[in-house]
Amino acid sequence: MELNNLYGLINRGVQKYNHLPAMVHKSKGQWARISWDELKTKVHQIAQGLIELGLNKSNTVCLLSNTRVEWSMIDLGILADGGITVPIYPSSVASQCEFIINDSEARFIFVENEEQLKKVLEIRARTPNLIKIITITEGIPGSNLVLTLEELIELGSNKHEKELVKRISDLQPSDIATFVYTSGTTGVPKGTVLTHESFLAGVYGSTKSLPSLEGLETINFLPLCHVLGRENSFIHMYSGTVQWYAESFDKLGENIREAKPHFFSAVPRVFEKAFNKISDKVENKGPRAVRLFNWSIQVGREVSQHLQNKERIPFNLKWKYLIAKRLVFNKIHKGFGGRLEFVVSGGAPLSRKLSELFHAVGILILEGYGLTETCSATHVNQRDNFRFGTVGLPIDGIEAKLADDNEILVRGKSIMLGYYKNEKLTKEALSPEGWYHTEDIGEIDSEGFLKIVDRKKDLIVTSGGKNVAPQYIENLLKSSPYISECLVYGDKRNFLSALIVPDEERTRAWARKNNITCKTFGALIRKKEIIQFIEKEIEDIGQDIASYQRVKKFALLDKEFTEAAGEITPSLKLKRSVIIKKHQKLLDQFYENRYN
Repeated sequence: MELNNLYGLINRGVQKYNHLPAMVHKSKGQWARISWDELKTKVHQIAQGLIELGLNKSNTVCLLSNTRVEWSMIDLGILADGGITVPIYPSSVASQCEFIINDSEARFIFVENEEQLKKVLEIRARTPNLIKIITITEGIPGSNLVLTLEELIELGSNKHEKELVKRISDLQPSDIATFVYTSGTTGVPKGTVLTHESFLAGVYGSTKSLPSLEGLETINFLPLCHVLGRENSFIHMYSGTVQWYAESFDKLGENIREAKPHFFSAVPRVFEKAFNKISDKVENKGPRAVRLFNWSIQVGREVSQHLQNKERIPFNLKWKYLIAKRLVFNKIHKGFGGRLEFVVSGGAPLSRKLSELFHAVGILILEGYGLTETCSATHVNQRDNFRFGTVGLPIDGIEAKLADDNEILVRGKSIMLGYYKNEKLTKEALSPEGWYHTEDIGEIDSEGFLKIVDRKKDLIVTSGGKNVAPQYIENLLKSSPYISECLVYGDKRNFLSALIVPDEERTRAWARKNNITCKTFGALIRKKEIIQFIEKEIEDIGQDIASYQRVKKFALLDKEFTEAAGEITPSLKLKRSVIIKKHQKLLDQFYENRYN
């Protein structure tokens, strides 16, 4: 391997890309650029401060924060010391933090702010290994337990330089870099053990599959506590990509327009919401704007089809596309900063319809696939070799195949060592030959493109013996702009039913146009007209699928599934068992012929 460890990304960046900024973040209301030399200095300061506190090689350090530039610096500082970073989702409640701190035997924890500090102080008496809390922003003056990041840096100032250099030189590819605790749709979180080599193998494989990223600019907003966001950041460092850090998810649109990225990575929900906003703006401009938009999309679809088939675009179609681009598509691109060349989607299945819509306006979404246990991507579509509806081809260094039951199996250097302190689950997940059992069902076409069908444990078998992939049906249903979330149900039943959360903003707008008023959204979705309208949306979507895949009965819910309610994981996956248990009586009524 080219590098021995993840710290090597910094030295490589200083040598190759020092003419470019390494990172850009908001400081006192202004965007501030951090050079590669400045990044190296800051990482060394953090690492030396941790050595002064007593951090030894292979000690674990938890990191409880939203995505921000300090997250990356702290992570690299821990890794430079030979420590093990243990990310914790900032949305985690105190009891979840307690479990991860204790299970990982963390001695130190970094917290973002007062909100996160309170969680740790709440469970401090039950975390005996924890000896210090470091706050990224505010702290507690005069506390022996808590110090700020600035105080940590001052603590290690001009100390332990030789020790740090030695630790960095001693780092090996096989050294453990992190325990990433899977959010888990069921059961207790598992600590996935990933090495420096795991991340670097993913970096090398991904950069060979993606176009050259040197000098391009991107924006980070995915959670760095999730492997996808963190691996992306390492890829950007290796590639010489300038990384902008969004202030928050709420300010993402504004930050994208300011950063003007050439590309970025996101989860499908970001693209769904973006296209709904675009459609809403068009509709608000009136019928003429809608007709122009629809005509432009149709032209874009025709161009897209030629590009997918690698065919020459006819002269007349080129002219139509130039008109559509000038009148419609350029405005959409301006909303993304005006320089966007492509985007990468991961973390959850992306609907083919959405991929095709974005491609019609000139934005290529490259869908990929990976898991925490595979250190993010094992597959990705490529700019010059993509297929919508699939997650692409294996990245360099990854082998993939299907088991007899079509479960996806993958093997390569990026795969985890196992689950921390859980030999039983490790043996179940990893074969003696090194194949990781993903628990995802897939299909591989003649050219090697992988299509994800569903989670193995989520597959529905109807009483008629038909196998149904609920995620596939749910993605189809969510292609309706009026359906925000849904869960398809029907295992061992004679037909499918669904729990559906309508998109509140759009449903209210439709109701106003049709003179339907209610004080609350809950009362609105009980209106006969609304139920009939959503039913028509479901029926229209069901025209193109088999009868046994169609949803026959449904209920409308007035609140989206949330992590706080235990209904989704931090990575936005449905906790099916939790949602089903919560609504079991309602679901049972579908099959008693009593529910209207």
